[in-house]
Amino acid sequence: FASAKDVRSKLFQRTEVTFISSATGLPEEGDDQGGLTVEMYSSFFREVVLPDFSLFEGLDGDNGSTSIGLLPSPKADESSMHAIGRILCKCVLEETPIGRGLGQFVFD
Repeated sequence: FASAKDVRSKLFQRTEVTFISSATGLPEEGDDQGGLTVEMYSSFFREVVLPDFSLFEGLDGDNGSTSIGLLPSPKADESSMHAIGRILCKCVLEETPIGRGLGQFVFD
């Protein structure tokens, strides 16, 4: 694990994304001028809210389509939720959209 000081200093650094091809294992072409970062965060949050991971849940089996959105599951792994929180903070600092799904309370 990184120290708290190291995490704080990296929090304010610009995120630069390079996608790696699953077929070749080589970096894909593309210069990250913001679009690749948005795509990476969007992909992350689209996947992390999937029921398979049991990190978030809707009310009474709701899939997050209601206005309340998805809430953290009481069964969620604490370290995973801390990591998601750090990524969410990074998105807020970079003014990067995260897509829909998470409950509004996250932003309050």
